[in-house]
Amino acid sequence: MPEGTSTDQQGGAEPLPPDQQIQQQISLGAVKNWLGNLFGQDWETSAGGGGTGGQYMFTSLADLDAVIAQWKEQKEAIFEDGRKIRQAAGAIVAPAGDGMSGGMKDSSLASLNALYQHNQEMFKYADEYIKKLEASRASMANTDQSGKSTMDNVY
Repeated sequence: MPEGTSTDQQGGAEPLPPDQQIQQQISLGAVKNWLGNLFGQDWETSAGGGGTGGQYMFTSLADLDAVIAQWKEQKEAIFEDGRKIRQAAGAIVAPAGDGMSGGMKDSSLASLNALYQHNQEMFKYADEYIKKLEASRASMANTDQSGKSTMDNVY
């Protein structure tokens, strides 16, 4: 069964709703990133559709606008998380002047820096995905307008 589809009661493949397809892509990206960190490889994830032929299916511009708004909210939340991570990193101090305390501070900073790098990759992913959705919206709007113009010219 293709990614982003579900089986209806008659056994046919039916696309998942866009919000479920998006959540599936986010989860897949998180798993690939985790595997890459675990095995020391870059598991490239490209944002793509989860429906038939790798495309999401939207029934209207309003549906697509709602999904774009959700992704913009997610992108803003990722940005805010990044700000909090940097703020936390700036607040870390060694509890004492000995080498062990300094090592703990350095380890904490290294962990937060890795978390921030992951945050930045997620931000970039969301940003690129929003661009794809907006390009899709422009194309869909153009197709709708073209169809309307054609119908307006029919006698």
